[in-house]
Amino acid sequence: MFVDHTGEDQVGKTLVFYFKEAVARSARYSMDYSDYKLGDKFVSLEVVSVKDTASDAVSAVSVVAHHSSGGCQVSCVHQVMSLGALRVQETGPELLANIDSKCSE
Repeated sequence: MFVDHTGEDQVGKTLVFYFKEAVARSARYSMDYSDYKLGDKFVSLEVVSVKDTASDAVSAVSVVAHHSSGGCQVSCVHQVMSLGALRVQETGPELLANIDSKCSE
């Protein structure tokens, strides 16, 4: 699985960390840290800080996931959410489970 992240806020960086950790623990997926290759699942996480205070940071998150179907990339998840720092640890694995359920081949 190839993961692309845009954004410099702490909530987004932490989300990407926990998402990649969930992928690494997954029996079904592995992380591709090199260049994207056709056939890989591709997940794009775009994150923008809405409120950036240490105790209660909140970010807007856009998630787009693609998978291969007949040699083409098909979008299977497009999700937008508001995410606070207190929920980011649980959201990484939940996001992987959502992608897995909707992008199964």
